[in-house]
Amino acid sequence: MRSALGDVVASAYLHGAVCFDNPPGWVLDLDFHVLLHRPLADDELAAVRALHLRLAPLDLDGYYLQLDDARRATPPRSQLKVFPRNVRELFDGPVDHAWALHRAHAHAGRVHVLDGLHPREVVPVPTWDELAQALASEAGFVLAHPEHPEYGVLQACRITYSRRTRDVVLSKWDAARWAMDELPDLRPPIEAAVRAYTDALEDGDAELLHGAWPEVVALLEPTP
Repeated sequence: MRSALGDVVASAYLHGAVCFDNPPGWVLDLDFHVLLHRPLADDELAAVRALHLRLAPLDLDGYYLQLDDARRATPPRSQLKVFPRNVRELFDGPVDHAWALHRAHAHAGRVHVLDGLHPREVVPVPTWDELAQALASEAGFVLAHPEHPEYGVLQACRITYSRRTRDVVLSKWDAARWAMDELPDLRPPIEAAVRAYTDALEDGDAELLHGAWPEVVALLEPTP
């Protein structure tokens, strides 16, 4: 990144599952943010695109944000967005709708700083209202993607835990362990989702996961 952008980079850090203790074999993408002192010029954007093509074997998921935007509570618009498993398509201008959640993780120390500033020196501490709005956005994303039921089951566990406890700093694995006791009706599909994340699917797991979708919807849909 430094060779591509030099001193434009104010901070580069990992967050997400890589910052938590997960079971062996847990399927991880690498969530990251890069904070920039200024907007990127066209040649710099081209250099970043070339960098990510070289890194294509990695499952990367990240945002390139201006430092001034990162100092605000408003979800920032990215200069460039890298999507996991789709690294050949880098998208301009998407908003980080999970910004409040990402800020909470930064202030809890659940980041690995690769270079530059620690994000807690930059990003504001989120309010509960901001976190609740971000959780609603996450729930909406799950409900719009029933084709990934293992992700939906585990995200439903995490969102439900966070809404009940007002604690958003946990991994999907942490949420799964909590939900196995607190949501006993979901325990079989939760176990199937964990097996899916560790590449250990068993016969019948796909049916378990798809059959759990109405319960996922019931957990995530806003109450009247």
